[in-house]
Amino acid sequence: MTAFMVIAVVMLMVSMTRRIRRVRYQAQVRLPGQDSPDAADTNLATAGEPQAGKPTP
Repeated sequence: MTAFMVIAVVMLMVSMTRRIRRVRYQAQVRLPGQDSPDAADTNLATAGEPQAGKPTP
């Protein structure tokens, strides 16, 4: 029973380490692209306001 618990804990530790590394890598890859001027223009319209060029019903 103790050996099973040790194996389970080690497997969980390895799994969490892989997930943490994957998330950190994805964050590093995404950071340089957010500084582009095109990325800033995508969220100009706020919720509830009509967008330019689209008539409201």
